[in-house]
Amino acid sequence: MTPAAPVAAEADRRSATVLFADLSGFTTISERLDPEDVRALQTDLFGALRGVVERFDAFVEKFVGDAVMAVFGAPVAHEDDPQRALHAALEMHACVEALGERWRDRLGHSLALHIGINSGRVVAGHLGSSADAAYAVTGDAVNTAARLQSAAGAAQTLVSEATFQLTQREFVFESKGTLALKGKAEPLPVYRLLGVVERPHAPLVFLLADLVLPGGARRVPPPRLSPPCACCWSKTM
Repeated sequence: MTPAAPVAAEADRRSATVLFADLSGFTTISERLDPEDVRALQTDLFGALRGVVERFDAFVEKFVGDAVMAVFGAPVAHEDDPQRALHAALEMHACVEALGERWRDRLGHSLALHIGINSGRVVAGHLGSSADAAYAVTGDAVNTAARLQSAAGAAQTLVSEATFQLTQREFVFESKGTLALKGKAEPLPVYRLLGVVERPHAPLVFLLADLVLPGGARRVPPPRLSPPCACCWSKTM
């Protein structure tokens, strides 16, 4: 189950990793489908994404439209929250790919997420003073994660320098150089998550700009990924 937010906890500053995931092309999908089908798709999508977040003992702060914001490190913290967030992102992509196969007849095409992840200091606690005040995290770390999600392409996960530094031994990345993100005064270093390193060792980063084949073509080595998540077994059976 998703950790329940503490009822009377005061706001506190803490480190957390924030994940934003959004369904690519949702506006076009909404225009083409009957409203009841759109609602059914959202229900399936949110169920799949919530299941992944719960599996990694993280907190779903909110669903908005076709997007989810998940927090790894509040209200419950783990030493490996950044790693949990990246594993969750990979599983989300796999689950939505499987979901797209089930909806292909009605949609006429596949589904894909674009995800942004950032790690940093946040303020966590209840917003408002009423008994039903919502538990939330705020801060620039949250804003940066949202900007990364907006910059990511379909089926991509972009992570910040902070998240990369905390996870570079366990995951494979492609350096995307620096990107100008809305609301940021300076371009920020950004990395695309490719997969999991099966045997973590010295920091492993594929700077794909350096991998050039004869004729100038660039080659992306396929990452060695973990087995598919539970929600995707039906696709492999």
